[in-house]
Amino acid sequence: MTRPATPSRTMREAYAILNADEREVLDLVAHRVARLGRASYGAIRLATDPRDWTLEALNECLDGIFYVAARLAGIRRELTARTGARLKRAGKEL
Repeated sequence: MTRPATPSRTMREAYAILNADEREVLDLVAHRVARLGRASYGAIRLATDPRDWTLEALNECLDGIFYVAARLAGIRRELTARTGARLKRAGKEL
């Protein structure tokens, strides 16, 4: 069994000045990389990884936009069902 690597000085210094909410977000990202990303794609080796990181980022952003829009549509549907009224802003239906 290998021993976990010690976080870099940069990571230690950054983590030390973050508040609890910021650390929670950073922990979530680290978990996704360390557990979920590696399980799906293996370890990243920047020198040899053939992926187009710009295209990967674009696709992930588009997915995220879709997920947020889907959730907002669900919220709108729930509120409409509960109140019987459509959401409006500046006279326009959302």
